[in-house]
Amino acid sequence: MIKVKHVLALFTIMFFIAGCKKDNPFNPGDGAQADSLSITTFAGLHQHFLEPKCANPACHDGAFEPDFRTVESAYNTMVYQPVTKNDDSASYTYRVVPGSVDDSWLMNRLMTDDDTLGQMPLYAVPLTQEELGYFQDWVIDSARDAFGLVPIRPNRSPEVKWYTAYEGNTPYVNRIDTNRINGWSSAMQVPHNQDITLLFRLADDLTDVANLSDHKFFYSNNIDYSNASMITPVFYSGNYYTVSIPANTLTQTQQYWFYYHVQDDVNSTDFPNTESKSWWIAHFSLLAL
Repeated sequence: MIKVKHVLALFTIMFFIAGCKKDNPFNPGDGAQADSLSITTFAGLHQHFLEPKCANPACHDGAFEPDFRTVESAYNTMVYQPVTKNDDSASYTYRVVPGSVDDSWLMNRLMTDDDTLGQMPLYAVPLTQEELGYFQDWVIDSARDAFGLVPIRPNRSPEVKWYTAYEGNTPYVNRIDTNRINGWSSAMQVPHNQDITLLFRLADDLTDVANLSDHKFFYSNNIDYSNASMITPVFYSGNYYTVSIPANTLTQTQQYWFYYHVQDDVNSTDFPNTESKSWWIAHFSLLAL
């Protein structure tokens, strides 16, 4: 009877030891078990190509985006992420557009023969047609992440990128926004007795600028924009809208702060606003002379 108890006790201990075995810590996004990663998945593409060929010093080692040091950083800085170095025609919006090889800047960089841009990887042997096919298949198959999940397309607020100002009614003639009190982060000086034209550069991730709505230009002699007057901007071309301030509508020696309001189908933007950096607020101001 004692032996039976000992056997049962031993069996129970062995059972609990087996049950306490650690869970498999392998994450498809880390560098472990590299040989088991399918080359057709993003984790496999990172393991076989992006990390060894591109995550090198002076390249995509975290010094600038996209960052290929880990599978997470690589994915999060490519899919639906804006292009910073575009072609001459600014043809691309995102580095990777799920489902579209033609719209994905990554694919252009992997296949380009433009010596100025340079074919990626810059410091390694170019990918073969078979290897390029792995990336194309991944993009076409919704550019899934390391866990096989399909990314959700973002819908960011419209952006007011910058503006320029001109004396008169014609953009690109007699530019005056470079005439400032004390450099870029100060008010531009404008004549109070001349028409002034402001040219605004807008952008949106999903909506063509021409289809953005509710354009409004506000200006006030109070830095908090209280008691502001409003002018309706006019579409100029491409990504640009103009605002015309008629002569003698500004009080001489008075400073005015202004902002631009615009919206897409979901989000609206007021820029700058009272929460913006002080230099933006100052840059978007004018002093009537």
